[in-house]
Amino acid sequence: MKNDYLPWSKKQHEAHPKTYIYYRVSSKPLKSFFGKARLEEITTGQVEKFKLNRAEQVSPATTNRDLAAPRAMLNYAIRHEYITRNLVTESSPAEGPG
Repeated sequence: MKNDYLPWSKKQHEAHPKTYIYYRVSSKPLKSFFGKARLEEITTGQVEKFKLNRAEQVSPATTNRDLAAPRAMLNYAIRHEYITRNLVTESSPAEGPG
């Protein structure tokens, strides 16, 4: 994330620097939760646990917005053949009570 995706994202979003800042900020809870786990080691269940953890800290809407960053990161990793599937898009969106 730090050495590959974020530098690419900064360059990719030069015309929209707030997008890069959003992804950089959103990467912090990801790093905190997943630590130094390699992308291919992260399971769909862990993604669900991340969503539940975030939902306890922020609103469901913020949780869903926070998932945009890892979704973009994982799609980047797929395009560069670091992984073969996106675990965020395979799991259901965070939902509030109701």
